[in-house]
Amino acid sequence: GAGVGPFYKVAIDEDPMQVYHYGGLRTFLLEEMVEGPELDEPIIRVMEKVNLAYLDASLPDGPYTLTLTVLDTNSRRYSSASISISKDSVNEYNTNVTGADLTSCPEVRGASKGAEDECSSRCLRGTCRKGACLCEADWFGEFCDKDLHDDSIYLPDTNPAATQWSCHQANHFRKGCETLNEMLRETQFSQGGASCKERGGLQAFHADTVSAFGINLRSLAIALGRSLQSGRPLTVGFPWSCLQHERCPEGRYTCYFQHLANCPEDGEIPSCGWKDDNQELDLARPAIGADFLDQISAPETFHPVISENSSVVSDALVFIDTKVADPNGQLRNFGTMSGASLKLLGGTRWLKHPMGTIKVLDLSRGQISFGEYITLSQHYTVFVWLEWKPSDVAARSVAKTSGGAAIAVQEGHRRLGIYTMGNKSHEAEFLPCGYEITVVGWQLVMAVGTMSLDGTAVSRFFVNNHYVGESQGNQANQKLMGFGYASQGPGFLSMAGVWDRVLDERERTSLWESTRGYFGLQDGFVSTKQRGGGVLKGQRNHTVAMTSTPPEFKIKGTQWWMSHALQFVMRPNEDLQRLLRQAKRAVRFRENMLGVHVRHGEACDVVNNRKCFQADEILPAIRTMVDKYKLSGVYVATDSPSILDRFRESEPSIDWTSLEAFDRNQLNSGWTQMLMTRIGRIDRRVVAESSFIDIFLLSETEAMVGQFSSAFFRTAFALSVAEKGYVPPYTGLDGPPSW
Repeated sequence: GAGVGPFYKVAIDEDPMQVYHYGGLRTFLLEEMVEGPELDEPIIRVMEKVNLAYLDASLPDGPYTLTLTVLDTNSRRYSSASISISKDSVNEYNTNVTGADLTSCPEVRGASKGAEDECSSRCLRGTCRKGACLCEADWFGEFCDKDLHDDSIYLPDTNPAATQWSCHQANHFRKGCETLNEMLRETQFSQGGASCKERGGLQAFHADTVSAFGINLRSLAIALGRSLQSGRPLTVGFPWSCLQHERCPEGRYTCYFQHLANCPEDGEIPSCGWKDDNQELDLARPAIGADFLDQISAPETFHPVISENSSVVSDALVFIDTKVADPNGQLRNFGTMSGASLKLLGGTRWLKHPMGTIKVLDLSRGQISFGEYITLSQHYTVFVWLEWKPSDVAARSVAKTSGGAAIAVQEGHRRLGIYTMGNKSHEAEFLPCGYEITVVGWQLVMAVGTMSLDGTAVSRFFVNNHYVGESQGNQANQKLMGFGYASQGPGFLSMAGVWDRVLDERERTSLWESTRGYFGLQDGFVSTKQRGGGVLKGQRNHTVAMTSTPPEFKIKGTQWWMSHALQFVMRPNEDLQRLLRQAKRAVRFRENMLGVHVRHGEACDVVNNRKCFQADEILPAIRTMVDKYKLSGVYVATDSPSILDRFRESEPSIDWTSLEAFDRNQLNSGWTQMLMTRIGRIDRRVVAESSFIDIFLLSETEAMVGQFSSAFFRTAFALSVAEKGYVPPYTGLDGPPSW
């Protein structure tokens, strides 16, 4: 067939005498000559306009040389140009002529040998390519030294958007997207809807009408992962009560978002059976191999840890192992106080990881109480195998005593130490040991209390058999009441023990070496902050989000999976896209803004283990980020009617914006927002659409401030990472953005 192009600019060189003799304003023609082995003689023709060159459809297949020559009307010949061409009427036209990568990134700092050496020496958890550090799963930052499961604040010196390394990391982050898209096409959009009837056919996710919108979105992304694992397409069941209003009478998800699958829908679609139960942080992490699975159901008389450490355990006052319990979930004490009952109080519950590896006690909101309190002697040892809960809002009290806590993490911080009652008041005083915890992975934490002859009390702390510091005080002569403490729960607990003496180095090492294998700490230790030293850290957090991740993407990490899964399930339809454009104009939304999410109301209370941060507590983070990155303004997403006024009063020089037309007083009646939405006390359409606007506009900001304990804010953050391909600057007011 006919082909178009390429276009050529042919320079015509004339000397002054030619111009003098023939005139400066002349008409030029273009001679086209095609030569090739398939032609008996060249094809020559002359065209009046130099705009395109085309090949006659009758030209035989084969290679040719095309020569373009400039002529004037007197047939005088000027400059010429030749190119090699070919015609193939059988094979499809190959568009990959140059092989150019339009998304290639500039080399970082020239990618000289010196730059490569600097990258290699500083790249903590990644691989250097062209001077950029490409991070392992869930690590980020210029040198991959930041941990999404552990770092609550990320304020790099330069906004990543203005750097060259962020381009390389974004391309690296998007690897795997083509495979994911292919899986979605095969499962969710199979040709002719073949998958709609295979392997059980279409299944539906039904929103939890009690949980907030952000939690349901997270659950929908997790359900998508499980559907891809099973090869069954997923859709969203209806009605979804918070979407049911006059413009969306059936409460369908597709009133605002694109279809998840091309399968026909009806009211008889079976449920996918997925129940979230708000456990993204309430599930133990897999850490051990199949050889341990048999031990979970083994006879209670078989206990390798105790048998291997019989000399150590024999005189322990209390020794608890959650792997060894009777069918009714009653803990057994293998210590000398074996007759003392162990009671599970508060919100304590048994948990077994969905992948079936290790059974633990969730002490995030509960405690283990001793039926008979233990008086700690002047010399004592207390240890626990635990995984700290991520939230930094409340204190984390591990070994609760009548005079404080023998092992604790300070309220609002990650400082390890003890709580003790002050001599002149009944308020607890925190005595740090000089070490800040990491919330990633299982850890053996041990406190050794001693009292010298002159009455000096000291608590020495060990983490994973490493000495990390000491507090100037201890809990000698106090009554040990149990492990955990209601609203100051530490997280997940698997083992614990108490001695009325000091364990020596040999005994501590024996306990560490005989138990660490259960928690995936056989080898491959990694320092929390630097290479080659420091306190050892366990493996990545494996939450319920990771267990739902298709096997092909587990190596990419939870942030990668949740970001892309949420991006897929939250693809706005044309109506929502139009609404977002209108909202941007209404709030004067623009590039280079800071996004701030402030959740008040019923969500932040003791029961939810969340704190309501006030304006004066949030403003320092806002000022820092606006000044540091020269941001043009601040977009505030909030349910508080007064927080924006307080921001403006305190910082009038900052350009604040929000959805002003939405009356937020209706969200703070004292009832839960979901209940008010369900019974029609507030406008469902306004609440739903304002939520969509807030979550998408937050995701488009340049940097973010908020509480990652909020699934709403975490979802906006995940969408931002999916769109940018790198982690933007952020301040987590109450913990890291861990899924």
